[in-house]
Amino acid sequence: MNRTRRIQAALLLLAAIAVVPLRATTYHPIAAVRAPNGSLFVLTAEDTVFAVNMGLSSGSVAGHFAFKTAGILTDMAYGEVGGQAMLFVSSSFSTGQTVLGRVQEFTTAGQPVQTWTIQHVVAGLTFDSANQTVYFTSGDSPEIYAIAPQPKSSPRYVAEVAGSSKLGAITVDPSGQQFYIADVRQGTIFSMSVTGKGVAQVGQVGTPQALLVDSTGQQLIVADSTRKQVVALSLAKNPGAPRVLAPAGSFQGPAGLAWFDASHLLVADQNKATVSLVDVSAARLLYSLPIS
Repeated sequence: MNRTRRIQAALLLLAAIAVVPLRATTYHPIAAVRAPNGSLFVLTAEDTVFAVNMGLSSGSVAGHFAFKTAGILTDMAYGEVGGQAMLFVSSSFSTGQTVLGRVQEFTTAGQPVQTWTIQHVVAGLTFDSANQTVYFTSGDSPEIYAIAPQPKSSPRYVAEVAGSSKLGAITVDPSGQQFYIADVRQGTIFSMSVTGKGVAQVGQVGTPQALLVDSTGQQLIVADSTRKQVVALSLAKNPGAPRVLAPAGSFQGPAGLAWFDASHLLVADQNKATVSLVDVSAARLLYSLPIS
């Protein structure tokens, strides 16, 4: 799809989400994804997805949709399936003695498409554009699973992350070759090929809440909720110390990451109820937009 068609599609996505009054409440962002050349979508703990227009100097909420979930929301991913923009939302819930995980697929206008259920807590979620596959981590076992977003498909086991304790966020590099997986108990970031080989540690932080690889595949961005900061880890052989991307006090609970462009990062903050734009090269927060 060329640039003009992508921009037209992005505008249509925004137009499809109704802007209606919301109840007076506080929304807590827990994940963020961005359509190419289009809207930022922010998932909140209050079962609501916001569409947000972000620019280099200001932003605005363009719309939202709400949905029902039986449990606790954990993550969201964006992907284009058969030319259609989709949002994938993960959650986990209990039915008596059984804990189940769920991945729901929505259009960006909030129309439910399909749902997958598995007998594991679903912790982190990502969409691999190169392989047209949804991947997720199990929060109660050191395992990664995959979903082909097609009718009547089922989650399938991919691999175990050896040495991990409690898996959380997951992302995949732009080429669809390498996973990066967060261990929220140890604070460790692991790498592993999408075939399940070559598990290695690539960094250590406080609590890695969200992960994002840059377009070159050379830098991993980590939202660290314990240390209340966002850092960049070099993926070179000798990475050095993490580089902090915004001044102290910029964030209270960074929980979602998305690229605005190659040098600007979008950060959703669960505790401040905002989305912020960060200049990565200058390590400077440009502005924050309340989500309401």
